[in-house]
Amino acid sequence: MIMKKKRILTVFAIVIVAFVLRLSGLGDFMIVDEELWLIRSGQHWHELFRNHSLNEAFLTTHPGTTVLWLAGAGVVFQESRLGYDIDTSNIADFRPIALAIMVVAISLLMGISAWFLMRLFGWLPGMFAALLIAADPYFVGMSQIVHLDALLALFMLNAVLIFFLVLKRDKGFAEKQEVRKRRYLYDFRLLILVGVFSGCALATKMLPSLWLFVFFGVVLLVRYFMSSKKSFSLLVRRFMLIFGTASLVLIILWPSLWGKYDNLNNYISRDTTMVVTTVHVETDTVEGAINPLSFYPRTILMRSTPFTLVVAFGVLIASIWTVILVRKPNIQLWLFLYATGYLFLITFVAKKADRYTLPALVILLVLTGWGFGTAMRVLGEKWTKRRIRFVYIVVVFLVVAQPFVWSPYAISYANPLLSDVRPLTQQGWGEGLDEAARWLNARSTIEKLSVATWYPSVMRYYFNGKAMSLSSRDDHRVGYVVTYRNMGGRAGDEIASNVIDEFRGIVPEHVIEIGGRPYVWIYNILGPYYFRDHVGELMSGMEVGQTVSIGMDGWQRIDFALSSFDNENSNGTITLHVRENVDATSDIRTVSVSASDIDNEGWQSFVFDPILDSIDREYYVALTSDINDSSNAVTVRYSKDDVKQGSAVIRRKPLIEGASNSDYIRAGDLGYIIRNKL
Repeated sequence: MIMKKKRILTVFAIVIVAFVLRLSGLGDFMIVDEELWLIRSGQHWHELFRNHSLNEAFLTTHPGTTVLWLAGAGVVFQESRLGYDIDTSNIADFRPIALAIMVVAISLLMGISAWFLMRLFGWLPGMFAALLIAADPYFVGMSQIVHLDALLALFMLNAVLIFFLVLKRDKGFAEKQEVRKRRYLYDFRLLILVGVFSGCALATKMLPSLWLFVFFGVVLLVRYFMSSKKSFSLLVRRFMLIFGTASLVLIILWPSLWGKYDNLNNYISRDTTMVVTTVHVETDTVEGAINPLSFYPRTILMRSTPFTLVVAFGVLIASIWTVILVRKPNIQLWLFLYATGYLFLITFVAKKADRYTLPALVILLVLTGWGFGTAMRVLGEKWTKRRIRFVYIVVVFLVVAQPFVWSPYAISYANPLLSDVRPLTQQGWGEGLDEAARWLNARSTIEKLSVATWYPSVMRYYFNGKAMSLSSRDDHRVGYVVTYRNMGGRAGDEIASNVIDEFRGIVPEHVIEIGGRPYVWIYNILGPYYFRDHVGELMSGMEVGQTVSIGMDGWQRIDFALSSFDNENSNGTITLHVRENVDATSDIRTVSVSASDIDNEGWQSFVFDPILDSIDREYYVALTSDINDSSNAVTVRYSKDDVKQGSAVIRRKPLIEGASNSDYIRAGDLGYIIRNKL
């Protein structure tokens, strides 16, 4: 009874810890798939309870119904409060409550895991295993989004834990018949639970969840052949009870099957085939290419903490050694085989993502917790209580502190002892774009700002202006282009690769880093649309200029926003001067264009001989003219606010002796843009 109360209190503590850790930074970031799942969740409930249409509620992805039920409950509750339905324009009104429901559900599932971990391994090892799952930084991050994979990992974990608890209770198939009968009812309930969690896993992601039944069948067969008194009928009854319960739960949770059973065939023929045969992204053949055989091992190394990797490796060696001695697999080795077999299975699926490893990652956390807890229990017999207590406090503090160190981007956790061995295409899922949006929102001097960005749905959630896709980057309203880390390493014909190539060598105005790695690059391309003022007529003897930073070698082009005041008779010459600095008097490069060729609404390019050593240097570029008649003059578009890098110079008369251009630096910027191509 005392031990039972201890386990109950521990479960309560694990649920609280899991919940609190996920509250830190909750909602501060968003991943690209969340908008889709929120919309789907609302549609799921609408079709079932408003339109009473089972077939229209059929979604061909995953099937993901556990998320649809949980997140959808929050969505429809909020719809009833607000009086309008969810759509892509108002996601921010519905996401917080959906997130809260997801976090509560995941925390409760961790409490269930904690209970069965302690039943299976004992209080101390089970408690540490549960704590590691609750506090693992990557798992924390994956639990802070409206998505499938954290739920899937916990459903599969609980099914496996309860399955082994049943096998541990009967000590094999060699029990006497009368003993087996006394335990039958309790084991029956546990096997029903195995089926329930297996069914929930199937309803979350069917394809990876099928591994559960392969694994259960293999374990039962091995125990059957290793048993001195074989009972094949017991093996079949157990397996069929699990499979039957799981099938029933799948049907209950997936209401589209209630009215049209060929939906299951459609799912298998469409979605399953697509996942198995279609790659996630087309990658470059050299840079960032995905090696199918090493992808998931690399992911495991990168997403696991050093503590987990070291202790889990030690548990593996100890388990193998134990098996050699007793010639019978123990639970720890079976768990390793479960994780390894799962990774082996998904390796041959064409579509790859690091989040797909979560069911295997939580097993490593379980084994790490068991190994550490067992070691502490052994050392407790030799060390003083004070020393053991000190070790407990330090370890628990370090474990619980990890998510806070990475907050709010625990989802970006990467092993600090390794260089990032994942391909670039798997580095980032939208986190960091929220910070980019906040930085752009602070550019309060720019009215009606529009940006072209990777993952516009994420940017739109946090950005006050208009977020367009990168395909709209040439739109005259676009003032900033936002690129993202996982755009790298893709095939050369993808838009991501084209954009990276276009901006290679151009200095971003702001870079956002996560964990010491750059994730987001913000490029200022404010065009004539944003430069509503002008410097006045550019007359002979006058000079206007700008200091500019160059991020490339071989710089040879800059564009200015010029205007001829809609005067078709403008004539004369506009000359660009490139100088070492604002007070230099000699030109490095000089190039002229005809005033009659100027486009009032566009850019005027100035191309000169390449400056080979221009990278990471600052130059001063100035414009002059030989026009003396103001009726034929042109002007340079200008913003009174500081919206570009560098400083503007506006000098309306020739320099007098003792004066310099520095005396004419003023607030604001000329309309210019650095180009890296002709």
